[in-house]
Order: sequence, then C-alpha cells, then structure tokens
Amino acid sequence: MVALYLTVIPSSAVGAEQYEVQWRFPFDQYVVPEFTTYPSQFGGGNSPGVAYTAVLPVCDGDIKVDCLKTVEFQNLKGDWLSGNFQSYLPIEEDSVSNPGNTSYPYIGNKISKNPITPSEMPIAARSSIWQFPGINHTLGQDFLVSFWLFGAGDDKTGPREGPKMRASIQPMFSTSAPIDAARDTDFLKYPSWRDSSTPRTLCYFQTNIYQKYCLTRADFKEFYPFRITVEVKKFSKLFWSVGSWLTTRVQESEIKVSKLSSDTLRISFTGNPIRLSSAQVKFPATVENYILGRKILNFALGDAWPRNNPDKFDLSDTSCFNPTPQVSKIGCFGLLTLNGSFEAESKESFFMWQELAKIYQIETYNPTSTWSFSTTENQLRLSNPNCLKSTQSVEEGLNSPSGYIASNANVIDPNPPTWNEENKSLEFPIAIIQEKNKVESIPTFYELRIKSEIARCLWKIELANAQAQIEILNTGNDQLQKLQTSSLLIEEGFLKFKVSGIDASSAIVRVKLISIPLVQETSIPKLSSPSAAIRKTLICTKGKISKKISGLSPKCPKGFKTKIL
Repeated sequence: MVALYLTVIPSSAVGAEQYEVQWRFPFDQYVVPEFTTYPSQFGGGNSPGVAYTAVLPVCDGDIKVDCLKTVEFQNLKGDWLSGNFQSYLPIEEDSVSNPGNTSYPYIGNKISKNPITPSEMPIAARSSIWQFPGINHTLGQDFLVSFWLFGAGDDKTGPREGPKMRASIQPMFSTSAPIDAARDTDFLKYPSWRDSSTPRTLCYFQTNIYQKYCLTRADFKEFYPFRITVEVKKFSKLFWSVGSWLTTRVQESEIKVSKLSSDTLRISFTGNPIRLSSAQVKFPATVENYILGRKILNFALGDAWPRNNPDKFDLSDTSCFNPTPQVSKIGCFGLLTLNGSFEAESKESFFMWQELAKIYQIETYNPTSTWSFSTTENQLRLSNPNCLKSTQSVEEGLNSPSGYIASNANVIDPNPPTWNEENKSLEFPIAIIQEKNKVESIPTFYELRIKSEIARCLWKIELANAQAQIEILNTGNDQLQKLQTSSLLIEEGFLKFKVSGIDASSAIVRVKLISIPLVQETSIPKLSSPSAAIRKTLICTKGKISKKISGLSPKCPKGFKTKIL
C-alpha cells in the first residue's frame, strides 16, 4: 500500500519556532507478510464469517493443488532455475483468542490451522521464505514470497466469490531475539512496531515465547526475471471474473494460464523487479501554506469525484492549524491539520500530485525495489459491455484477466484504464518526478497488455492491419505528445503496448490502435521509360562451369567471371 503522509518536523532553515511540512508519497519501506484468516475467524471469533484471506502453501507430497508450485528466476543464459523453499514465516496472526487485540504467536514451520474440520476451504499457510542459487540481495539471501487471496466463502461450501489476489517477492532479513524489558517494554502493548534503531524494520511480539521477530526490508541487487507458478482447483472457477484487471510493479510483465484438467489451472506470473522512488514536497508550516494545502485537497477531491462537493474544506477555518506538532489540538485529526495521511495509489493522489506540481518542487527520497502483481479494486468497464464477453479463452472454460498494466511511475491509479469513446483510446493517469539534473534518475516506463479479443471489439479493426499508437497528454500544460507509432505485438493472446521516457510530471497515457492504409494496385507507379524495363542477361563462367543470369540488374556469383550477351 502506498500512502501520502503529511508530517511536520523541526527545521533550522526556517527558524527555531518554525516547522517544515513534508507531504510524502512513499512506497512501502517495510516487509509486508501475509497471513491466513479462515471464514470462522472473521469477526474476531464471535460468529462464523463469510469471507476469508488465504495464503497459498507450498506444494509438497501432501498438498498437491491450491498451492505454490514453483518460484524461479531466469539466469543470464536464459535458463529457469528453481528457488529453494526454506520455511514458512514462524509467526501467525491471531485475532481470535483475544477479540479486539491481534497477537503474533510463534508456531514455527507449520501450516496455518483451520479451527473448523472438516472444511471445504483449501489448506492455507503464511508467507514463505525462499533462497535462489547464486542470488543475493543487499542484506543476504532470504526472500519473502507471498501469494494472497481474499474472497467470500465458508467451510461448508468453500470459496464461492472473488477472489482478489496479490503476489509478491520481497528481499528481507529476519532476526528473532528475547524481549528487552528495559528497551521494549513500551512496545509490548502493540502487536507489531517499527524499530527506530534499525532502518526499514518491523517487529512482531511473539506472545507465547516472549520474543520479538523482526523483518528488515532489503533491495534487489540482480534484476533477473522472477516467476511464481501456482496450481489452483477450488479457486479455479472464481479466479478472475469478467473485466478483471491487474496492476503490476514489475517490468516485462507476463501472465500465462493453462488448463491441467477440467477443474484445475496452472497460472504463472513473470516479471523483472523494478526500482521505485518515493516522493515528497517540503514547505514552511505557515497559515498561508495551511490554507493553500486545503485548496489543493479541494481541487484533488473535486477532480477525482466531480459528483461530490469539491469544497470539502472550509478555507476560512484555520482553527486546526498547528505549527507545533508536539501539542495536539482537540478535535483536529487527519487531513484537517498539517498532520495526516492520504492514500497515494488512488485516483485522488494523481490529482493531488497535479496540483502540488504547479506550486512546489517534488523530490525523490528513499529509493527501493519491488516485485508484485495485484488485482485492481474495480473491473474494466466499457461503453460496449459485449466486448468483455470475449475474455473467455479460445480453450473453453479457461479464463484469464482482461488485461494488466505495469509501471514504475511514482503515482499510478490502481484501477483499470478508462475507455475514451471520443478519442477511441484507453487512458491511464500517472505521475512522475522530473529531475533532469539527477545523474541516477530512473527512466519511467509504462506497459499495457489487453486481451486481443477485447481490442478487436473496441477498435473494430483487424489486428493484422493495425498499428499501436501511444500519446501522452501533459496535464500540466495540456500539450499532446505522440511518443511513438509502432507495429503491433501479440503474445499469449494479449496485445502489448510499451513506452518509456515520459517527459511530463503528470500525464494521461493514451493507447489506441490505428489502421494501416492498404496499398492499392492503382497506386503502384508504372515505369515511365521503356528503357527502365529492359532486362539484361549475363553469362557467368568459372572454369568449365557456366551459368546464365537474367534480370533488371543481374550479378554473377562470387568467383565467376562475367560475359554480357
């Protein structure tokens, strides 16, 4: 999850009594493990639930389906090499034993236990720790692998709706140590806490053994392609509904679906890890900037949700302005003050960035690297809903997503692109830091893949006679830039569009197909001079061998002598 954090810090640059505001668009700097919650555990254990979260276990001799089949990487020779499963995360999330309070007891390398037996829910686990031969990251060799699903279901019927999914590979370093009573006592009332003494570290209190288990986020060193392959049965018919879409934080993303049997699918997710940079703006904590910040929020929310009242914040009300954050004001919280948070991977964040970039310099900080796939909150919606009916694969009964996007932009909308009927284009907003003088800047890329059947229906042209056209609408100055017109690339039933080097702080990426003009016979110019059509004949000799070569510009093969007739 990416959030915009608004924090206020002392700044000697603006005076002893003045504070500097930082509005941030940070990518998650911490390891995010995933845990299973069975249906009966929803609601804090008070009543059987109708939802679940499931983390697929690793396939083994006992678990043959609804599991992680392989986690691999591709070496420089192009060979795919399997990773080695080390263990499951040794802690489990427990929100049932003490309703209202979550704890993380130590359970070791065990499958998560379903309290209801028998059950139609698949066996599930927690994130798993893997190593890959010859692959190191900045802190060691361990990678946390997660394949998380969320949907509706119960123990009697099993999963029946959804699910939403998220797959990730995170470089990490883990430690386990006894609780330091002198140092950690203040944290014992929290199930997890950020260890300020160790950067990018999140610790969990292991309640049953009085230890803390800490995970530190690392970065990829080698950006080899990684691939997660799962085999699903009970989830297979629910995995993607019509219009399903994914957002990926990888490069050269690819999703493949194959049918193993009438009710079992094999699905693989492939991509290269990417580097991302968090973003921030800084300005003095003054009343004027407080009002200006509320104006920006009003613009952003009004543009994102035009049906709502854009004047959400009263600009004349400065009662929550607080230049000294150590002293909180009663009744002031969140976006009412200079302290607060704002979701960044959202529609609002794009419009927030758009307004901020007009006034302030947006800077990078805390670069990180990541590898992830996740379904979007909303589905692809088109003016012609019949186009979505073509998501069914040529192979009957084999579903796949309608499409997916990949980008390393600082801000993206975690939703499918929208169809612009007037321009006949799919459109997607992104925001990018423009630091032209920065030597180690990361080129921004954008990839889109969409099912070829949907593309054919949307643009109503034959793909064999089409070209891909990508346009960039700079929302800062409304200038339209046609970046490229390229030949069409079709892989695994998906059309692939790709562009890099976008030169705009906030932009709308427009993707469309255009027809290639067919060359008519009448347009072929005829030879204007009879002499231009005179054919020549050569006799080519080499020892006793002779060849006759005819044409408009004949040439003898190498080693032969020429004699013109």
